[in-house]
Amino acid sequence: MRVCGRSCETGEVVTLTLATGRITHIQAGAEAADLGSSDLLLSAGFCDLQVNGYNGRDFNAGIWGTGETSPHELVSLLDDLAQAGTALFCPTLVTQSFAAICTRLKVIADILETHTRWARAVPGIHLEGPYLSSECVEKVLFRQSPYHDMDHGDVNHGFAAFGQELIILAQSPIPR
Repeated sequence: MRVCGRSCETGEVVTLTLATGRITHIQAGAEAADLGSSDLLLSAGFCDLQVNGYNGRDFNAGIWGTGETSPHELVSLLDDLAQAGTALFCPTLVTQSFAAICTRLKVIADILETHTRWARAVPGIHLEGPYLSSECVEKVLFRQSPYHDMDHGDVNHGFAAFGQELIILAQSPIPR
């Protein structure tokens, strides 16, 4: 298949030859193409730094008392993200107890270990909470909240057991 479009990087009109899901040749100019034209923009896949889930599947499912998303369902999420133009992504886990976060991390780790495409598409994990400053917790949250000050021992222990890279760790600042 041949696809014509304007390169987002250079603005140059190019024609791509595709075979078995890969670009096999790039030629300058608008050659006879099966798809596209000089007004179509061509770009590399995007990297989404925060993917909580997509298309009805959720990395955080089960921790909110909602239905569980099975590992099998999460595996197919990769194809849907790719079709939407996302080449790389960071599965994102949100605030919950440390134990619940570790449970979900284990699910992601198992997928990364058994699915090579996932391992190539996931540069790291994005963890949002449960870390807030204790001053913030006292001002805005209930005492039973899973939010707490960051404990580097928890983080190091949890991610050492997980065996994956944590590339984004969000901690809310003290409100002013």
